[in-house]
This record gives sequence, C-alpha cells and structure tokens, in this order.
Amino acid sequence: MTNLERQLTDGRHDLFTRPGLGHLAGKVYALLAQHPALTLETAARLLGVSTRHIATIFSRLRHHRLIVKHVDGWARAKRDLRDLAARIVGVAGLLLDRANRYRAEREVWEWWQAEVATMNAAPRRRPRRVDVSSRPLFRDVNAPGERVWPRYPRSSDQRGDHRSARELVDLGVLNPENRWQYLGDAA
Repeated sequence: MTNLERQLTDGRHDLFTRPGLGHLAGKVYALLAQHPALTLETAARLLGVSTRHIATIFSRLRHHRLIVKHVDGWARAKRDLRDLAARIVGVAGLLLDRANRYRAEREVWEWWQAEVATMNAAPRRRPRRVDVSSRPLFRDVNAPGERVWPRYPRSSDQRGDHRSARELVDLGVLNPENRWQYLGDAA
C-alpha cells in the first residue's frame, strides 16, 4: 500500500467529515501514521496551514483521545477510538448513508435515461416493458444484455415523476433480488 493510499484510508472515516472534526483533522491523523510524532510547527508546515489552526485540530483530536503527548510532540494513541468519537459527535454512519443516497440517485438516473431512450426510439424498436408493480415468475441470471427497466412513473400531466421514482428505488422495488422469484422444483 502506498503512502497516498494509506493516508486516504486513514482519513476516510465518519469522524473526519464536515459535520465531524473536518478533513484536515483526517489529514493530521493520517500524517501521524507516517511519523512517530509531530510537533505543531511540523504539522503546520506539512499541511500548509497556520500553527494556530493546527493547535485547534490537535486539541480536538486530543479531546477524543485519538492522539497522546509524546516526547517529540504528539503521536497517535495506541487504541483506535475513531468509531467511539464518531458516535459521540453524532456522525457515525454518515459515509454509508451518503453512499446509499448516491447509489439510489444513480439508479434513478439510469432508469430515467432508459425511459428517455425508449421515448426517443421508433415505436417498433421500443422494448416491451412491464409495470413497476408486476413480479416476474423467473429471471435468467446468466442472460447477457442490458437491464430491462419498467415504465417510469408519471405525474397527472404525464411528465416523469422523479420523486415517485426515487421512493420506488428507496423501497427496493426495482431490485431483482427483492422480488418473488420462481424456485423451480424446490417450491
């Protein structure tokens, strides 16, 4: 693992998000993995910020017992208490929630793009699609090709209803693993 990968991994934690301690605190925490100890001046020089700013960050890290006093300055604590500190600050699970929101937004966007492609296609070339509420009896898992999307929800004026689409995605209605599937001889 390279230094950059290690720094990114150390700094990628719920605690080091904007509502938590901030990204610069994550950088300081990652720097302390590379150096046995850092002084305020050294950390300020390495990160390109003022000593006063670094002192505030060190104070916050010390408050949550993530760093300890060392002969040569400050060092990482032996125990990793980032999860506990994230729960105390109230940001635990923030990155997972963000990833889930982005996943849902991408799925709605893909669904809408498939709808736009279908609307712009010649009528004879449009794929046959099922309604969102229909449940297939079986699905060929090994079949290659593009995903078949159901009809996109529409508002009363026949425009795309993106809010309803997002709700359907959040409920997992489009997820093939959540649908009832034909079990063959096992049923």
